[in-house]
Amino acid sequence: MQADCLAGIWARKIKEKAKINASDIAAAIRTTEALGNDTLQKSALGYVVPDSFTHGSAAQRHHWFDVGYATGLVKSCNTFAGARQ
Repeated sequence: MQADCLAGIWARKIKEKAKINASDIAAAIRTTEALGNDTLQKSALGYVVPDSFTHGSAAQRHHWFDVGYATGLVKSCNTFAGARQ
């Protein structure tokens, strides 16, 4: 999730330089959600085991990308203090 937050910061900085657009941001968000442990487990197993998550749910990963993108600040990426369930 921390990597998702940092990716959000990177996306914000690049967008400020007009290197990416809204559809690129939407694709990045879809990717964070696709790589959520819940999404991967549902696809592979047909069910979800939340206690086994190691990289966060789709919603958590999306949230942290949004935090990084909204703030643009590394200090906002403390996923250990601000974990969302």
